[in-house]
Amino acid sequence: LGRAEFLKKDDMTWHEDNWDNTESCFVAFTLNGDSLGCGSVYVAFNAHEYWLQNELPKCPNDNASWHRVVDTNLASPRDFDGEASREVSGVYSMAPYSAIMLVEKQ
Repeated sequence: LGRAEFLKKDDMTWHEDNWDNTESCFVAFTLNGDSLGCGSVYVAFNAHEYWLQNELPKCPNDNASWHRVVDTNLASPRDFDGEASREVSGVYSMAPYSAIMLVEKQ
């Protein structure tokens, strides 16, 4: 993910529809793999004190799916999966004060 230049507008998609909501403690974004030269990466942070049902965005590439790398709610060593072996889709339950990172795999 290292790069010599700063991200451009097309490199990233924010998944937030109301930036003026001062009560929101959730933010998520996708780093577009096509413009970065790798698979896309989805990252979400839930800083609420309650569980959230997070509807995952569609993968940028039609023949790919999201696979979990990190879920800080899971006990070690399940919280990190360097192989991204678990496919996830649809709605992902996010624990309070947790973060997830998903990668796009074909």
